[in-house]
Amino acid sequence: MSGTIGEQAAIDGLKAGATDYVLKMWPDRLAPAVRRAIQEVEEKRKRRKVETELIQREKNLRESEQQYRLIFDGNPTPMWVFDHETLAFLEVNDAAIQHYGYSREEFLKMDVTSLRPVEEVPAMIEYLHRLLHGANPSKMGLAGVWRHRKKDGTLIDVEIKWSPISFHGRMASLTMANDITERRRMEHRDAALSKLGQSLSSATSPEEAAGIIRTIAEDLFHWDAFALDLYDEGTDLVQPILNLDTNRSGKRITVEVGQGRKPSGRARRVIAHGAELILREEPIAMPADVVPFGDKSRPSASLMLVPMRNRTKVIGLLSIQSYKLKAYSQQDLTTLQALGDHCGGALERIRAEQALHESEMLFHSVWENSVDGMRLTDEHGTVVAVNEAFCKLVGMRRDELQGRPFTVIYADSENPERILQTYRRRFQERVIERQIERKLMLRNGNLVILEDTNSFVDLSGRAPLLLGLFRDVTSQKQLEEQLRQSQKMEAIGQLAGGVAHDFNNILTVIHGHAALLMSGANLSGVWARSAQQISQGAERAASLTRQLLAFSRRQVMKLQCLDMNEVVSNMTQMLGRLLGEDISLQLNYAAQPALVQADASMLEQVLLNLAVNSRDAMPKGGQLSIRISVQDVSLNQLVRNPDAQAGKFVCLTTSDNGCGIAPDNLRRVFEPFFTTKEIGKGTGLGLATVYGIIKQHQGWIDVESELGKGTTFRVFLPVSKETLKPKEEPPSERPVRGGTETILVVEDEAPVRELVCSLLARQGYKILQAESGPKALDVWKTSKDKIDLLLTDLVMPDRMNGRELAERLWADRPRLKVIFTSGYSADVVGKDFVLRSGLNYLQKPYPPQKLAAVVRDCLDAVN
Repeated sequence: MSGTIGEQAAIDGLKAGATDYVLKMWPDRLAPAVRRAIQEVEEKRKRRKVETELIQREKNLRESEQQYRLIFDGNPTPMWVFDHETLAFLEVNDAAIQHYGYSREEFLKMDVTSLRPVEEVPAMIEYLHRLLHGANPSKMGLAGVWRHRKKDGTLIDVEIKWSPISFHGRMASLTMANDITERRRMEHRDAALSKLGQSLSSATSPEEAAGIIRTIAEDLFHWDAFALDLYDEGTDLVQPILNLDTNRSGKRITVEVGQGRKPSGRARRVIAHGAELILREEPIAMPADVVPFGDKSRPSASLMLVPMRNRTKVIGLLSIQSYKLKAYSQQDLTTLQALGDHCGGALERIRAEQALHESEMLFHSVWENSVDGMRLTDEHGTVVAVNEAFCKLVGMRRDELQGRPFTVIYADSENPERILQTYRRRFQERVIERQIERKLMLRNGNLVILEDTNSFVDLSGRAPLLLGLFRDVTSQKQLEEQLRQSQKMEAIGQLAGGVAHDFNNILTVIHGHAALLMSGANLSGVWARSAQQISQGAERAASLTRQLLAFSRRQVMKLQCLDMNEVVSNMTQMLGRLLGEDISLQLNYAAQPALVQADASMLEQVLLNLAVNSRDAMPKGGQLSIRISVQDVSLNQLVRNPDAQAGKFVCLTTSDNGCGIAPDNLRRVFEPFFTTKEIGKGTGLGLATVYGIIKQHQGWIDVESELGKGTTFRVFLPVSKETLKPKEEPPSERPVRGGTETILVVEDEAPVRELVCSLLARQGYKILQAESGPKALDVWKTSKDKIDLLLTDLVMPDRMNGRELAERLWADRPRLKVIFTSGYSADVVGKDFVLRSGLNYLQKPYPPQKLAAVVRDCLDAVN
């Protein structure tokens, strides 16, 4: 600004960065010049901000791609990307190359069918074709675990997880292949060993036990020769029990066993040093340090020998052999050793029981090695002898028990003197009790349930004694109680669902006829009010049945866009009453709507269960804080929880300052039936239910806790991409036009069927009716060209529900219009039957006006 500035000076000033110049003689130009200057500065600032944001976005994109490469290439699980159209591999990580044995170049020249056995390729192609076009894997029977073939021909079991992605502009899928061959082998092994334990418990001789062990060995291995020998350390003798060989035609031959003999050189090594795996090479010759059996001109090529042990004591030898080269691995040897160890205890028990009648020393061995507590008492109730298991059972030493009355183990509350008097009377009367359960409080404070079996022992020249065997069945009884509780809850749920379903049929008839009375009978005065009261009563009863259906989990899941803020807000009063006056409730809502796609009643159940859990953790009062937030879950956070996913999620957090959860229990809080509450105070299903609901909604739940400082649960649900719809006002009743179309009505309840047919006939429709699916098919055969709409109940007799009927008719006419109706339907029509917009579903009970409207809307809809 100047009074004397010249033209050149003004130009130089503008070049130097000035926005404008003003002569003092023209002051009216000052204000516009200032505004232009400010505007130009603001525009420059905005341009710089946009440029900065573009630079940051490019940086984030590069970092995201680097993270993807790091996760993909560094993942220890085999991963690849394949093209949806050609099924060809587009990318493969190092773990897949190492695991399958192909080079990267070989992989990228193959497609996904190259990994499958040839005979399974057609089924795989059909599976992928259907799955990529929207089929449900759970309905196809091929999802889950597949067999793959490595480059060297080895077949493995692989658990496949994959998700669609866009790869360089092509529709593709990212696949993770988890090799579960070893896990399945271990599961098969554990199942076989479990079966072995159950079978051996009933064996009464070594020969019978050897036959059982041979059967399990056939299930676990391929073998041509089998040998089971018992070993007596005292005499240093091996006694063959069962020897089997396979002749050249493949027939199994039992080899006659001989008398006891000294162990061979190889047998001694196995007894002294443990299992041996022997894989011979050609030419194969019979070694000198063995005792051959069967076809001695045909030595085995592959052998496994393991000691059978009862604890640390070797009681026998188990041998599996094959005529094939390299038939076994180190893993097979480990499995055989596990089999041998499972047999050891049972074989020792059998041998000891056989010798029990001959030797008091062997009786002592059984006495000391028994897993059950054993006690000998005289006629006065004085303890003569106890075994170590009994000492562990009652928590006392042997010197604290022997020579004292057996009631020394009981707490004073059990009235030990009365128990002792009853015992003496029973002893005199020679009363024997077998498998009597007793619930006792021990002196050490433990409450146990003991299974007691006793018998009299008559010794020559001595006074009789009473032998008692005691087993702690406390844990077993707790499991039985949990099972009974679960069965009771399931039975109540089934009863509630069945009552609700049947009651809804009755309410449909009541509601329908009440509506007909109000609309067409020209009632007035008290009669009109009576009809209205009937209709209102039916509505209240329908609300009750909906609650029963929700309890029994037989209600169709209704997904809708919900604001978590509103869900929590609507529960505030109920939560306040639930928590009580001594627990304060603090609510922190999200600043913006926290939208999720969920079932409102299920979210309310999650919130109630978490609140109950916190309330029980604060018996003396405290504070429960509930917070709703919207969070971006990064890849770094996925390490904390294997169920977590990256992206934007709504987080519902509940925090209390209660007693907290012990570290050993924290990892088990979501297990069904796991509870730390007293017997009868909890089922252990609350948090398991929460976990199941959250998983059903594609989310996950985290928990953090510290003893004495409280517990925090965080529920993550995917942010909904839909917008929150305004609450719909109940639509005013509108006149619904009828029609002349033909409707097939399928309903097994005669009163409901008659009402529906009558209502639709009054609308002008032509009605065909059937009381079951098979009879509806008969009607369809003769009139399918006339039928415009199928109105069917979902739950029907004759082993065909409404959905199955509709699918049969859709096979004939895919564009047939269908309306489903039911009192409940979720578990009888399939897990994928979810109530969504556009699905023609009419919930019982319903008024005639709604029936007419749904029928007309369905007929008028364009397929």
